[in-house]
Amino acid sequence: MIARLQPRTSEFRLELDDVTIEIAPAGNAADVLLTATFTRPKNATGEPSLDAREYTLVMAKTDGSWRIARITAIDALRQ
Repeated sequence: MIARLQPRTSEFRLELDDVTIEIAPAGNAADVLLTATFTRPKNATGEPSLDAREYTLVMAKTDGSWRIARITAIDALRQ
């Protein structure tokens, strides 16, 4: 999605933080936990707008390439 942003949105920035990867013993799958932070241009107050969310991904390795098999947003306020 970030790769398809138009030139007028070039001020948007995506950062992936706190990336944890656990590869399956067979080496053909992995569980990934990360925080994605999306920064938007300055708003009316002059401050950039930040949106950070946690995601869990299931990755699969096929034909030598890692691909996302499933991605799930984690609810930050779970009880």
